[in-house]
Amino acid sequence: MTMFKRRIFYALALLVAGSAFLVSCNNDDDPVVHLDPVITITPVGDTAYLHPGDTVNYQVNISADDDLISVKLTSEIGGSQAIVLDSTLAAGNRTFNYHLNLIVPAILPVGTTGKFSVFAATDYQSTIEDRYFEIIPPATSMSSHQGVMLQAQADGSTSANTNLSFYSASANERFTLNQAAEDANAAKIDVVFTHHSVFKGTATNAEMSFQSPNEQNLVQMWNEMPGFNYAYNKDNKNQTYFKTLTNVDWDNLSYEAIQEKVGAIGTMTRIRGLNDGDYIGFMTEGGKYGIIKVTATNVQHNPYNASTITFDVKVQD
Repeated sequence: MTMFKRRIFYALALLVAGSAFLVSCNNDDDPVVHLDPVITITPVGDTAYLHPGDTVNYQVNISADDDLISVKLTSEIGGSQAIVLDSTLAAGNRTFNYHLNLIVPAILPVGTTGKFSVFAATDYQSTIEDRYFEIIPPATSMSSHQGVMLQAQADGSTSANTNLSFYSASANERFTLNQAAEDANAAKIDVVFTHHSVFKGTATNAEMSFQSPNEQNLVQMWNEMPGFNYAYNKDNKNQTYFKTLTNVDWDNLSYEAIQEKVGAIGTMTRIRGLNDGDYIGFMTEGGKYGIIKVTATNVQHNPYNASTITFDVKVQD
């Protein structure tokens, strides 16, 4: 190889090496984007207006692209601060879920304000989300509705538009499956009535149920329904808790007596086995207590959605 050719060869080699170095450096310099953790709190309203002694139900869902290292929940009521939860998470956790029933002390004066805060952090980013509430004068009124009839769950496009399976106790309104999918209606609904069984053979009252509108069981039921695979959206629905009651003095229930009779509601979101004469206590997502008195059940097997339940209801306003 001549001297001139050697010089060209070495120049080309240096040029190729330099290009590879530049590409490598450029790749190394690409910034890694670390996003803030995403905090979702329901109810989604910025401010809740509550009565002394009310319970507000907060559902907290956190997700992150990086591992979460810390989650902290705090409350501030009338200037008094408290740590609700202070958690250090193990490596590998990128989601965090928490349900809180925050009870407003009954002794708080009207006009008192409060705040509930959620803080989440990764090694790179952190974020905080707040919810506020204000104490308003105590409510003493209640509503009473008689002869409410609900039909069992839709099993096709026709019944999805006709069967009134969803109920708002506070508004005393009924909704079909299609209507319940709309956000404005979903925000009102407290109760879903179903008559469904995994054992196809006989129809009994044991298969009748009241369910919280956001129950995962409803998602599964409509998703697995033969010939009608419906994508039920539970994420825009309310949370309702149920409790079986006995020895209810129905005629003498008052605003205070309803809450006293229901007592500690617990965490049951689906109650099965509904019969004539049953009393079912419930608490809505807004913290209102109510009692359902089952007055009639009509059990049908073929089709299931021909079944009905009729009841009276008394609920705090």
